[in-house]
Amino acid sequence: MKIAGLIAAAGTSSRMKFCKALLTFDNTTFVEHLVKNFISAEIKPVIVTVPQQQNPPTPFIKGRLNPETKIQVILNPYPVLQIENQFPALGLIGSIRSCLKFLPSDTKHLVIAPIDCPLVSKELLVALTHSASSKLIVIPTFQGRRGHPIMISQSFFAELKTKETDLGMKQFLQNHPHLVQELPWYDEAILHNINTPEDYNSLNHLL
Repeated sequence: MKIAGLIAAAGTSSRMKFCKALLTFDNTTFVEHLVKNFISAEIKPVIVTVPQQQNPPTPFIKGRLNPETKIQVILNPYPVLQIENQFPALGLIGSIRSCLKFLPSDTKHLVIAPIDCPLVSKELLVALTHSASSKLIVIPTFQGRRGHPIMISQSFFAELKTKETDLGMKQFLQNHPHLVQELPWYDEAILHNINTPEDYNSLNHLL
């Protein structure tokens, strides 16, 4: 069964004031960590959506990366497809729609990982793919709270291209509550959402 992956790294990082894909932890960037785990979980193709303007804003931290570094430079060594988000005003939905144009026709499921939820393990990705045969939408949970990444069946690809999903993924999921299968997971890391400098500092403290 062909399962593709999307790493949505096309946001403006307006609250972070630094390109989130290029933030570092455990000696790697957010985007590299996700890419490596997707590849290790044998998810392919792996598509990374990047901003139309890829130079990150002025950094609020001093890191090992030059602030002019672009995502595509970091990802050049990896077998991933990098595409621009053609619908930046739509947030995650915009990245999904951009990605769908490039999926092979025999893709059965798409695993979607926002860049601001970087603590996605290979083990979780493998567990998601193993549940793909009978499930239409799979969401990991920790103690009843939903996290990331989400896996969606090709049955919804056409719908995700329409204006009916302009209101975002939250509304899309609310439209199909009976088709969502929750996957209980042992690691609270699936809930961590890194959007602000405070979130990032908390992440580094936790690690």
